[in-house]
This record gives sequence, structure tokens and C-alpha cells, in this order.
Amino acid sequence: MADINFFGDSDQNYLYQDPLDIADPEQDEISTYDKFLNDTKSSNISRRINAGRFVVGALKSAVVSGEAVEPVLQGLRQLVDDEEISVRVEALGRIALVSRVCVDEEAELGPTVVREHLLPLLLDNLLSANTSQVRKASLTALVELVEGNLLDHEALCETVIPAVLRCLEDADASGELRGELAQVLCKLAPLCNPEIADKIVLFRFNELCIDDLFQIRKICASCFADVCLAFDEETVDEKLIPSYKLLCSDGIWGVRKACAESFPEVAHRCTARDLLPFFNECFKDLDEVKGGMIRNMARFLERLPEYVRVHFLPKFADLVNIENIRNWRFRDELARQLGELCPLYSAVHICQYIVPIAITLIQDRVGEVVKSALEAIAIALRYLAVDPVLHDRVFTELIDMLASHSNWKKRQIFVNLLVVLVKNEAVSSETMLQVIVPQMMRLAKDKVNNIRLGVAESMTGELAKHSDFLSNAESNPQAEQWMETLESLKNDPDLEVRRYATRAAAVQQH
Repeated sequence: MADINFFGDSDQNYLYQDPLDIADPEQDEISTYDKFLNDTKSSNISRRINAGRFVVGALKSAVVSGEAVEPVLQGLRQLVDDEEISVRVEALGRIALVSRVCVDEEAELGPTVVREHLLPLLLDNLLSANTSQVRKASLTALVELVEGNLLDHEALCETVIPAVLRCLEDADASGELRGELAQVLCKLAPLCNPEIADKIVLFRFNELCIDDLFQIRKICASCFADVCLAFDEETVDEKLIPSYKLLCSDGIWGVRKACAESFPEVAHRCTARDLLPFFNECFKDLDEVKGGMIRNMARFLERLPEYVRVHFLPKFADLVNIENIRNWRFRDELARQLGELCPLYSAVHICQYIVPIAITLIQDRVGEVVKSALEAIAIALRYLAVDPVLHDRVFTELIDMLASHSNWKKRQIFVNLLVVLVKNEAVSSETMLQVIVPQMMRLAKDKVNNIRLGVAESMTGELAKHSDFLSNAESNPQAEQWMETLESLKNDPDLEVRRYATRAAAVQQH
């Protein structure tokens, strides 16, 4: 089912041109206004479709020349009621643009024309058209009116929402159309005043949450937070959260995943602790549901008291072991979340629970996962700076594990780690001189080309930002050795290493 772009960017000023103008040659000299009126009466279907494409230009022409606007609107009504579906769909697709012209050019009459003439055309077709194609075109145009702020609050609450509700109750409506209607209802709900929302939206939305079509229930789960915006916290807790709990326990994993993804937003509108049982269940659910939960895990946990957040720390390690080992995006998302979790926990908790997971993930087979995990370790070390003992313990563990490993890929990870630490300012200047610089100079002599290449690349990248500091004998006692290392890389047997080293030398000179 295609998502409806609600309140997204729309090109409201686009003036449709007619690429299929098949008018008679005799009509070439007549105005757009007259051409439109003539084509609306044509027995030729293509001409009537063409009229729909020209309606906006005809209306603008009438406004500019001072001709009567009513014939254009009457012609549009005629096209919308045409017996040919393609003509009706084309005309319905222009109503939002016609409404924009009316509002922009007729400041006083515009809103009245939209509310009393154009909106009824859409709603009549939405409610009574006998084809789903026309009904969908009507719904799309209706959404465009709302997105363009072309309907007043009264029309939304008293006309549009009741019409959407009636259409949802239509047994003849297709599942796809009902899904789109449900999505529209969820997005319109926050625009209602609380009294109307409580009176006409609440009951119907709760019914949709237990609809026979799982697609409808998935939409309700995805848009639940939007509906919550229409109500106060007490109403959400008492009358909406019970439906959310049903969705969280739905038999279709796609519905549960949608719930898991919406935890943070829903938590903003209710008592966050009420969602804990369902958040907890996500750790035991399918990988797809876990993935939805992980994506916003930190944002949900930050809504909870610290003692509650600590309760979940031991569960994080279980997320590394998933059923589908090929699902590297899951591990990548977990690695990204580790960095976002660090501000929520103490240095002790970071060291005990978060860092071990990140260390596991930096050894992943997939480069993207490794990259995200390295960033997480850098963030963790930055937060561990408040406890130098823990900071040094973690850093020393990483050095012992990677720096001199017999597997060259582990040594390459170590080079990348040092670069990330410098980039994120996760180490002090003292550590840079005493640890990172000596390690880089040692690895510059590694027998594996890729290791030396990584060192050379770092000299033109993150380390280049500190080139003055590193090459200055006053600030760096190893400055002479550092420059010798650079010269050695400039004469490396490998072409790529020489290329990067030469570039790094040029940076040093400047």
C-alpha cells in the first residue's frame, strides 16, 4: 500500500502544461479560457481529459482578464461528474490547484468557493463513486487540500473527518482504500479540537486497531503517536493505551514491529512506564521486531528513570545473537545505538555493559558494522574520561587485543580505531603522544601493505589536523621520528602508500 505524503513538500505553484494537446487547428488562436469551455463539452474523451489539464490555466486566465469564474467551476463540476473514469480522475487531480488559485486570487471568496463548491465535489466522489480509482483520486486530492492549508478548521472537523469515517465504514471500499483512509484519519486527528476528537475519532480509531485487515492495524500502530496528539495524557492512558497494548501483542509481526518503532513517540503522550512490559517483550521477539525496537531504543529509555534504565543493561548483550546472521543491518543499528546509550548511563555501566558489545561488533565481518562500532567505542571512551582508571583499562584492553594481533585484519581495525579516537577527541593530547603516535610509527613498518596504507591515509586525514603539533619538536619529543616515518612511507614499495604519504608531506610543509 502506498503511503500518502501528509504535510510533506508539495509543488503547489506548478502550472500543468498539456503535452497531449490534440485540439483542432481552428482552436489554436482562441484563449485558454474558451478552449477549456469548448473541450468540456466535446464528445471526444481525449478532449475532455485535455480540459481537465487546462482547468488551472483557464481559471487564471479568467481572473487576469476579468471574465466570469463560475463557467470554469461549472466546467470542472461537469468533468468531475463525467461518465468516463479517466476524465473524472484527471479533473479530481486538479482540484487542489484550482483551490490554491481561488484562495490566492480571490482573497474574500476563495475559502468560500473551496468549502462550498470544490470540497463537496471531492467528498461526493469519495463517498459514492462506484470505482476505487475515482475514490482514491478524491482522497489524494483531499489530502492535498489539507497539506496546502486550503481548508479551515471548521471544514476539517465538521465535514472532512465525518466523511472519512463514513467511507471507512463502507463495506464496498477496497482494503487498499480503507488503509489509506485510516492513515488520513490518523493524521487528521491532531487537527481536531479535543471535544470533536473524543466524540467522533476515538471510538472509530479503537475499532480500527482490531480491524480484520492487518494492514489497517499496522497503520494504526505506525500512526498511534499522531492520534495521541489529539488527546490529553489522561485520555491517552485510559482510552487509547489499551488498544496499543493489543497492537503490541498482535499475531502479525509487522504490526508488532510498527509498535516497537513508535515506542518513543507514544511514550511522550502517556505514562512511559506503562509501555515497559511490551518493550521488554521485544527482546524475546523475532529479529524484525527487535530491529524496530533497537532503532529508537535510546530515545525510549531516556524517558525512563535511571533505575529502570539500568534494569535493561544485561539484556543488551542478547541483541548481538540474532537468528539471521546475514542481517548485518541489525548489527549496524545496534552499534549505532550503543553510542546513543552512553549519555544515559554511568561510567561503570558503560564499561561493564556497553563497551563489551562494541568490542564484539568491531570484529564483525561487515565493514559498515565495524565502522559504526568503532564510533561507539570512541563515544564510550569520551564518556569514560570522567573515570581515568576505567578509561585506561578499556584503552589498554583494546591495544592488547588488536595492536599486535597475528591476523592483519585485526591490526587494520586497530589503525582505524586510533583514527576514530583522534577524530572524536576521545583521547587526551598526552595519550596521543604516548600511545597513538608510537603505535602509528610501529604500524607504519608493518609487513602488510593495507596496514601501512591505513597509516598513510590517516596522515592526510585526521592526523593531518594535528600535523603542526606532531611535527613540532617542542610539543612532540618524537617529532623527528614522526617525520622519518613519513619519509619512509614516501619511499614505500606500494604505490598507494607512496601517494598518500607524499600528500601528507605536502600538508606538513604547509
